Amino acid sequence: MDHKTNQQMLETLETYIHHQVEKQSADQLVDFAKIYFGYAAFDELSKRSIEDLYGAMLSQWNQFLELPSDVEKIHIYNPTVEENGWQSPHTVIEILLPDMAFILQSVTMEINRYGFANQLVLHPIYWVQRTKAGKLKALFENETAGAVRESVLHIEIDRQSEATVIEQLKNSLLGVLADVRAATEDWALCVSEMQSEITQLKAQKNSKQQETIDFLEWLKNDHFVFLGYREYIISEKSGEYGFSVVPKTGLGVLREEMVEIPKGNFLPISSDAYEVLNTDNVLMLTNATSKATVHRSVFMDYIGIKQYNEQGVVVGEKRFLGLYASSAYSCELKTIPLVREKIQALMQRSEFINSSHTARSLLFVLSSLPRDELFQAQLSDLFEYSLGILQLQERQRVRVFVRHDIYGHFVSLLIFVPRERYHTESRKKIQEILVSVFKGEDTEFSVQLSESILARIHFVIHSKEGCSIDYDVAEIEQRIVDALSNWNDELSAELHFAFGEAEANSYLQSYSDGFSAAYREAVSPRTALLDLKRFEKIEKQNLTALGVLYSPLTAVEQKQLFFKLYCFGGQASLSRSLPVLENMGVKVC
Repeated sequence: MDHKTNQQMLETLETYIHHQVEKQSADQLVDFAKIYFGYAAFDELSKRSIEDLYGAMLSQWNQFLELPSDVEKIHIYNPTVEENGWQSPHTVIEILLPDMAFILQSVTMEINRYGFANQLVLHPIYWVQRTKAGKLKALFENETAGAVRESVLHIEIDRQSEATVIEQLKNSLLGVLADVRAATEDWALCVSEMQSEITQLKAQKNSKQQETIDFLEWLKNDHFVFLGYREYIISEKSGEYGFSVVPKTGLGVLREEMVEIPKGNFLPISSDAYEVLNTDNVLMLTNATSKATVHRSVFMDYIGIKQYNEQGVVVGEKRFLGLYASSAYSCELKTIPLVREKIQALMQRSEFINSSHTARSLLFVLSSLPRDELFQAQLSDLFEYSLGILQLQERQRVRVFVRHDIYGHFVSLLIFVPRERYHTESRKKIQEILVSVFKGEDTEFSVQLSESILARIHFVIHSKEGCSIDYDVAEIEQRIVDALSNWNDELSAELHFAFGEAEANSYLQSYSDGFSAAYREAVSPRTALLDLKRFEKIEKQNLTALGVLYSPLTAVEQKQLFFKLYCFGGQASLSRSLPVLENMGVKVC
C-alpha cells in the first residue's frame, strides 16, 4: 500500500488500531504509534502495508509495557505472518532502555562491525511513568513531571538465518549497552577526577605547568568525551618498570567488573618508554590499545596525568580514556592549549623565522595536519613533518613520515602520493605494504584530497605485540612507488634510461596518449621502446610501411619466427599482407 504522506499513514494506522483494539487500550496505543513513526523517514515506510506497520509497532509496544530499572531489553528475530502476525524481509532488532547519550551511534556501530547493513532505523524517545516494578502507567511525547526518558530502537538489518549469529549479535549489543550505561553513569565522576587533578596542579603554583592546566580545563569544557578512568602505580620488578592497577579506582568502561585486572597486576614497559615517562612533563597524550564501543569506533584517546614522589620521580599515573569531541577537531589551533605552544615553538626555529612567507606556509601545513598528530606528536616530530611537507613544494613524488607511539603499540604514518594515482585500490596496496613492514594487526586511515596535486593518507597501524621498528623509510617509499606505477611509468623509465631526460620527455609528450589499452596489455614497455624507434624511422625516411622479422629468445628447441608490420597513416590490410608472406614461403598461423 502506497501512502501519500506521513500524516495520511498515521491517520490510516490510527483507524486500523481502533478496529483492532478496545477503545481504552487503543488511545494509549495510538499515542505510542504517533511517536513511534512520527519522525521516521517517510520514504522508507510508504510502501509498507498497514498490517505490517501495525505488527511492528505492536511487537515493540508489548516490549514497552514493562521495563524493570537498570535493565536493557533486546529482542532480535525474523518476523513472519504465521508466528508474529506481520512480516519483514529483514531481521528486526528491538531495544528498550532508559535514555542515555550515544545509544544510537553505539548500537549501529556494533551492527556495522558485523558487516550488516541497516535497512531501517527508528529511534523514538518517550517520557514514561512506571510503577516500582517497571510496569507502564503513562507515556508522554514531551517532558512531564514525574516522568523519565526512555529510548526505543527498531532497527532492521540484512536478514540473518543462523540462530548462533543472532545470539552472538544480541550478546554483543548487550555488552555495548552496558558500556554506554557505565560511561554515562560515571561521566560526572570522571569529570570530578579531572577537576581534582587541575586543582592539585594549580596548588603547586608552578608557572611551567600553566599550559598543562589550561589544556586539562579545555578538555573538561566539552572538548573531551570521558569514557573511563583508572589509577596506576609505576614500579620496578625484576629489573623492569611497569604499571600496576590501583584496585577500586576504575570508572566508566574501566570499572573492575567490566575490565579485569591483568594476572599478576603488572604490565611491563620498555626502558625507552620509562625514560619518557620519568620526566617533568606531566601529561602523557597517546592512544589506548582498545577501540571505543561507545560513540565512535576508533581507538580511544589516552590522557595520562603523571604522579610524582617528593624526589620528583614518577611513581604513578591517573589515566582518562575517551574521545576528543567534535568541537576539538573544528576549533582554531590558537585556541587549544599545548598545541598553540608547540606552534609558537616551531615558529621560533631558524628554518622558519627568517621569512614571513615560510611562516605563513608553516601555519597552513600545521592546520592541515590530522588534529590527533598535533595533540600527540612531540615537537621534534612536528618539525620533521612541517619541514618535510614544505620541502615537497607540490612535487609529484611519494613521501612517508613516521611517528612511533611511546609504548610501541601503534605507528602513525603520513603518506603523500600524486593525487592522480590515489584511488581505493592504491590505498589498499599501500596499506598492505605498511601492515607487512610494521607487523600490524589493525589499521585506521583517513584521506585528504584538496586542490593540491598530492593526496595525503594518514594511516595508524596498531599491534598489541608492538609494532616493528626495523624499517627503512626510503625502502617503504620505493615499495609504494612500485605498487602505484603503471605501464606509462615503466615506459618513461625505459625512455630515460635509453635517451636521457630531455629526449625522453620529448618522446613522452609526443606518444604518451598514443598507446591503446589493447596495446599496453599485449606489449611490454621495453618492447614499446623498440616500436617507438621504428615509428621514428618510418617518419624520418618517409616510408609508408616497415616490416620486421624476429625470433624471441626461448628455452624450447623449436623456434618461432614473428613478423611485425609498421604502417604510417593508417591500418595495414591483412588481405594485402598475407599473400606477400605466403609467397616468401612463410606459413602463417
